[in-house]
Amino acid sequence: MDKTKLTLKVVKSKGKCMMGYKTGDCWELDSHIAVELCSHVYYLLYPWIQVLRFGGKIPWGKKENSIRIPCIDEKNMRVFEITKDES
Repeated sequence: MDKTKLTLKVVKSKGKCMMGYKTGDCWELDSHIAVELCSHVYYLLYPWIQVLRFGGKIPWGKKENSIRIPCIDEKNMRVFEITKDES
């Protein structure tokens, strides 16, 4: 069973999110994505969650074990950061 731990965090906010996400919201992701995510956010984040979960690196990020992804609502944007726990 996969023991990779990922953290999903809202690092920036603008406007009013329909899901109520705000800066500082944080979730632990293990082998299942059991967080209630907006379908648009899920669609954007899922490929990157899988990359980090299965050992991939993000070469253009500040750290190879994390990536920041903005949601698609430019007027009510949230920026999410996925980080792989390296311990």
